[in-house]
Amino acid sequence: MMEMSYELISRNRKALMGWATLWVALLHSQMWFSFLPLQWIKITGHGGVEMFLFLSAFGLYYAYQKGEHGWNFFRRRILRILPYFLPVVLFRIWYLKEPLDESIRLLTATSFWITGDRSMWFVSALIILYALTPLYLHFFSGREEKMTAWAFGLSAAASFFFLDRLQTIFTASMPVFFLGFLAGYYSKQKKTVDRRAKSLGALLLAAGIVLQVISYANDVNETLLFGKGMFWYPHLLIVWPLCMLLSVFTEWCRRVHWLWLPDMMNHLGAVSLEFYLLHELMMKFWSNIFSVAPRYSYHGILFNVLVILLTYWISRVWHALTAALIRACTPASSRELPQ
Repeated sequence: MMEMSYELISRNRKALMGWATLWVALLHSQMWFSFLPLQWIKITGHGGVEMFLFLSAFGLYYAYQKGEHGWNFFRRRILRILPYFLPVVLFRIWYLKEPLDESIRLLTATSFWITGDRSMWFVSALIILYALTPLYLHFFSGREEKMTAWAFGLSAAASFFFLDRLQTIFTASMPVFFLGFLAGYYSKQKKTVDRRAKSLGALLLAAGIVLQVISYANDVNETLLFGKGMFWYPHLLIVWPLCMLLSVFTEWCRRVHWLWLPDMMNHLGAVSLEFYLLHELMMKFWSNIFSVAPRYSYHGILFNVLVILLTYWISRVWHALTAALIRACTPASSRELPQ
């Protein structure tokens, strides 16, 4: 039997990003499913963003341990975001005919904080979290579990003060980011998942799912979901054990020679940021050109699947061209792009 360790997340991080991307794509799509388990996966797709945050922190811990400190740390984060973010913003401004004041807010990634525009809130959140990361990891070393407990507890408690504000989506997601650093530390230490940790993970995953089911009951309980923040909080319990479970599943796929599935998730995960930035805009663009069939119909589902595939291929080409341009404009000693 395969021994379970936190290194599984490291080995399968790109594939996990792919699963997260697919989950968010389902949420943003315009299709609904009569098969209830699949429909439940769709409407809880915000968990994919929490997975992004968790896996981003996981990767940042590894980068920090490799010596990415100070300006070098920020330079590599900037290169991973801005060259991909700015073209999408410019296209959005042109296509949606945004007014000047909103255009400035979009270009500076402050629209989410000022007007509550959630279309690309993840980038706004990453900028803040990246800015906090070097300071946090400086104090994290040597007191990893204690720092995680404090950071998770304080950020979770602070989020309750923002329940009536649009920015709850950020404050309620912060705790899972801090969990990602601890998972990265465990992985770096090659720590195994013992029976107690497996039981705790299973319990947390089940509790998170139960909370979601209760919150979405009665044809979507708006008071619980948004008034009480239950659209986000259950994912704090779900994300880490879900990443472990998907990592084990990915390893199993390799063992039984289902290599196509891990490979597909790896390819999707490699362009996760580009896909996230583009997909909603692509949905708006193509929906305005074609009259979409009813979303329960096979034609409606086919339309959404085709948009997902097209978004992936555009993201892949865009990633390759932008990466090549960055390499051409970067000194040879600094050409490795951050992940």
